[in-house]
Amino acid sequence: MPQAYLVLINGVFGQMVGQVGISDSASMVSIPMTTLNGCEEEGRKWKSGRSKFGRGFRQFDCIEVK
Repeated sequence: MPQAYLVLINGVFGQMVGQVGISDSASMVSIPMTTLNGCEEEGRKWKSGRSKFGRGFRQFDCIEVK
């Protein structure tokens, strides 16, 4: 049984308004993880990778199962 879910969010900013980007496209996926620490480690690895889009962004969150 998973102890956490790794939620990955990937998107592309279509235009910038001041210092804030407005996303034209975003996607999200959740992956069951056996430990919360493992979830955070994998999330950091994924976030540090390069987006294939010049104006792309990556975010993650770990949701603990109670």
